[in-house]
Amino acid sequence: MTDHSTIWMAIDLMRAPANVRRVRSAPLPKDVNKLLAIAAGDETVLGEAKAGTNRSGTSLREAAGFYIEQILLHPDADHYRVLGVQPGAANTELRRNMALLIRWLHPDQNNGAERSVFVARVTRAWNELKNENRRAAYDLDRRRKNAKRTADRPKRDQKRTKAFSRSGGPPSVGFLQRLMTALFGGRAL
Repeated sequence: MTDHSTIWMAIDLMRAPANVRRVRSAPLPKDVNKLLAIAAGDETVLGEAKAGTNRSGTSLREAAGFYIEQILLHPDADHYRVLGVQPGAANTELRRNMALLIRWLHPDQNNGAERSVFVARVTRAWNELKNENRRAAYDLDRRRKNAKRTADRPKRDQKRTKAFSRSGGPPSVGFLQRLMTALFGGRAL
């Protein structure tokens, strides 16, 4: 029996798009390639998903496409996420996912070709990660940026704290008690 949890995650995300931010910050599921295959029109994977979820092919393709656009292709996604892989993924996995994404993005595959704007991001990610030397340089650059972001965080927090204290800081508890008394006339809540 095949696990369809990633497909259900995509369906749920499409139903509740307010969860996009939370899902973007979570690690990718191991079988995200099933969503790529469904979006790209792989009838075998789609048939298994239809049988396992009792959903129509159209709704599964829509959910897979929504997940890909919102989670993999969001503006802040790194090249690994764009291709739907974890750092350290094998080149065969990178190539397979890139091919599925390109097939999904092809104008003949998606009506109206509005998704074709993502082709450049997918090919850029593939070009940066397909070669061992480029991939090592990309990984080094990613580590440097993450280290800089981490090092800058205390400075940003100090600036916010100083700005906050200059603005008078948070309202005191006494202020909140007086406000509650004024609003509710001293009645217990």
